[in-house]
Amino acid sequence: MPTLAGVLILLPPSEGKTQRRRGRSLDLARLSFPALTEVRAEVIDAVAAASLRADTAEVLGVSPNLADEIARNTRLRSAPTAPAGEVYSGVLFDAFDLASLDTSARRRATRRIVVQSALFGAVRLTDRIPAYRLSMAVDLPGIGPLAAAWRGPVSDEMEAAAGGGVIVDCRSSTYAAVFTPTGPLADRWVRIHVPGATHGAKRTRGLVARALCLVGEAPRTRGRWRGCWPTRSTSTSPRRLAPGGRGCSRRCTGPEVLLDVTALGERVFPVLALLIGVDNLPSCGAAPGDQVRRVPGEDRR
Repeated sequence: MPTLAGVLILLPPSEGKTQRRRGRSLDLARLSFPALTEVRAEVIDAVAAASLRADTAEVLGVSPNLADEIARNTRLRSAPTAPAGEVYSGVLFDAFDLASLDTSARRRATRRIVVQSALFGAVRLTDRIPAYRLSMAVDLPGIGPLAAAWRGPVSDEMEAAAGGGVIVDCRSSTYAAVFTPTGPLADRWVRIHVPGATHGAKRTRGLVARALCLVGEAPRTRGRWRGCWPTRSTSTSPRRLAPGGRGCSRRCTGPEVLLDVTALGERVFPVLALLIGVDNLPSCGAAPGDQVRRVPGEDRR
């Protein structure tokens, strides 16, 4: 049975990165997932060349005002590096707040979290990387669409990294396109889906990742679920509904569970706990309307 001890937490990178002024240069051989080294080298060279073009901003899909960040892409091999957990910034990583975790929680974060990267494919929080500007949505000259270029090699590495644990997917759709769990992995795949404002979605995903790193126990998952929780329930212990039954907020056609915590507020983590068998996940202050979705296998709607 999958356990939280082997949980794999997938995060997207931040758009902005924190640049170190000093530090050793990039060493691809020292990064996690060494099977990605060859593709990493190809992408680094391609993005450096693309960043010298007159139409760089258009190619990379960024504002021309980000000239300094674009220029960083031409110095990726020689620029100072820092642990990925310090390079990535922004709403999600501010909510995750790696620096405030105690020693045990930081160790769990190092083991459990993988950040999907357009430049490096996938990295762990301790991997030393430079600041860069590149999105997985880019069609990079010399490489092609990055999501397609990374899909095969990253999928192989993520399947191995998942082992027998639960996969908690906090990625945005752009990065989720790189790796979709299939087969037995899909039965222990938990996607965090937060509708509404992007800012709130990023914050909630960061808080989910943080909560999972604060938990040191390894309870078992509860297997496959069917049905969903009522959208407008005022109960603090919402009842389980049959798919498409009375009170169901959506017509469920597949083995999916949708948890809408509009009326649950900060109870998003106890609800998530029910899905992956953890009874003591801390509260996070999730905003009304946040949703937690567990999808065993493909989303059939």
